[in-house]
Amino acid sequence: QAVWLGRLDPKQLLGSWYVLAVASGEKGFALEKATKNIEGVVVTLTPEDNLKMLSCRH
Repeated sequence: QAVWLGRLDPKQLLGSWYVLAVASGEKGFALEKATKNIEGVVVTLTPEDNLKMLSCRH
């Protein structure tokens, strides 16, 4: 079960992507990686109901 959030820009990094990061308890990861040149994010819901984030470049 993966959710594709589409292409992201700096303005969106503090939007849905950040909310998902907070929900997954990976605030440090989000704040650190969001400032990098991430173009897209794939969020995977693990069996333990944890959100996994994978940066994707296209």
